[in-house]
Amino acid sequence: MICDICRNLRSDMFEAEVVHIVSRKDLIKSAEAGCKTCIFIREARKAAATNFANPLSIEKPMLLLTKNAENSLIQIQSSHNSSNTWSLDAGQLEVFAHYSDNAQAAWPGVGVAGNVSENNLSDEALALAAHWLQSCIKSHPNCGSASKKRLPKRVLGLSATGNQIRLYETKHASEIYATLSHCWVSVRPLTTETSTLEERKAGIPVFSLPQSFQDAVRVTRKLGIPYLWIDSLCILQDSPKNWQEESAAMQEVYSEAIVNIAANTASDSTQGLGTIRTNSLRAEQVGKPRKGIRLWFRRSSENTPSGKAHRPIWCQWNEEPLRTRAWVFQESILSPRILHFSAFELAWECSGGLRCQCTLGERQVAGWHLSPHPKLESVENSTETWSRLVTAYSNLSLTFEADKLNAIAGLASRIAQSNKKKYVAVLWVEGLPYCLYWNISYGSKVRRITGEFPSWSWASVVGTISIGYNGQHLKSPHEMNLQAKNIEFEHAIDGIPSKSQNGVLEASCYLSKVTVKKGYVVTPVGLEDVLVSPDMGNYSEFRDRDIYAIIAFLDFLHGGYIRPGNRVLCLLLRPFSRALGEGHYFKRIGRCNFPLSAFDEESALKSQFKRTDIRLV
Repeated sequence: MICDICRNLRSDMFEAEVVHIVSRKDLIKSAEAGCKTCIFIREARKAAATNFANPLSIEKPMLLLTKNAENSLIQIQSSHNSSNTWSLDAGQLEVFAHYSDNAQAAWPGVGVAGNVSENNLSDEALALAAHWLQSCIKSHPNCGSASKKRLPKRVLGLSATGNQIRLYETKHASEIYATLSHCWVSVRPLTTETSTLEERKAGIPVFSLPQSFQDAVRVTRKLGIPYLWIDSLCILQDSPKNWQEESAAMQEVYSEAIVNIAANTASDSTQGLGTIRTNSLRAEQVGKPRKGIRLWFRRSSENTPSGKAHRPIWCQWNEEPLRTRAWVFQESILSPRILHFSAFELAWECSGGLRCQCTLGERQVAGWHLSPHPKLESVENSTETWSRLVTAYSNLSLTFEADKLNAIAGLASRIAQSNKKKYVAVLWVEGLPYCLYWNISYGSKVRRITGEFPSWSWASVVGTISIGYNGQHLKSPHEMNLQAKNIEFEHAIDGIPSKSQNGVLEASCYLSKVTVKKGYVVTPVGLEDVLVSPDMGNYSEFRDRDIYAIIAFLDFLHGGYIRPGNRVLCLLLRPFSRALGEGHYFKRIGRCNFPLSAFDEESALKSQFKRTDIRLV
């Protein structure tokens, strides 16, 4: 017999994402009449009112029951009435059957899930991690196989047990290995330098490692992986040459690893991976088993940042220290599999989806992930992808600003391999001139990085970057567009410069001297009210300077339609004295655009902007 109140939580009677409204009085009456499911809901709410550090109110007259479409878990909230959603509790209950039971026989409408362990390093948690790894290897061809790969130049050899590990010079040997992503920031971790290289090769006592490294060794061993790569120990920290070589190889290091271990919560290497969680996160069994099957409940909310309730990992990733670091951005995208050690739970991420302790099924979550063979064959795809990557990357933090190119070079190499195009100094040569038309987002705190990067590169400023081109431009180039002739850098390895203060972009372009008025408008050839977008967010770089505009490109994506020649998009420059030879040297200081319709004909535009060879620095 189907209960009219709870519908027995049956899948065929309980549509996903459809709110089922229940009177609290009717629920109590049905429970007293003997409905086992109503009894369970009543008892779970009673327990939640007393067992949680932040008790759940059970006095509101209405209950809202909802089935999650992705995992079939029943969620229960309270309300003052059936129409006012603003009166809902801040938290809600989540009902599930434990995956270790044959739950479908007794509760076919209730989703299956698991308890979140109190410690990420418990035997139960690490056994689940090993299960995720093997399941991914068997079921996800896009995540790559478990075949042996060429090892990085140095790795840590672990052995299955023992109190000592050692740094191993691989000499191009092949084997599976794991990587560790961790924060440096305030505390410098244990490192390898030229003077300690032989000592590290002789052996490193595990107890001498900082806690995050000790935990990573334990996790790697539990997963049955013989080698571990940790940047601070496997790269010579006092050797600029080795740093440059290893930075250029980051693409291979992370993409060839069988799994990446991510220390999400630790702000430095001393804090470890084993988060101890409070009792308020614990799931509890309630009521009597039905056919030997237990039902559980826990406090759940995707919108409660207090830590008093369970929150799925995808709701709080960006709040954790590791996700704010620029180096980790490419590490997480390049890695085929990631084991997340989060404050809230252990989780697994791969191109197949996201898994966590709280649920069993895979959830597709919007985010960045490059499978071993990304579909980036065309320049249009790679430039649009690169634009979005740059915007996300520019929001992240670096300890050393000089690393700004190195920290994303692995991603650039990966995309370059996919479409066999040339990448230089955080832009695509084939994507010029559109890659040059970047700007700082409104409201972003901006400053110029002095003496590290050329002014025409977005790496020269600190702030949130957006790149103002669309892939459609690549299909309709105009002869008045800027044409790059040569790009030169010093200290470059495989086209990836470490510091590019000597970066020179030689180009042929249309140039005109312009005036910037007090109202911060540029008036090229008589045009009025053309707004300037200064690179610094202010006009400090414009004062007492001769200002020039060069045409970057014509065409503009407007209202979803390409209108050829609709607008003229320009970079604003100031002359730069340079003792490197003859020629017109300029530094970029901003950008602007104006309608081509201001000129009667395209020839009128050409009469005001003259084709010139320049050098941007």
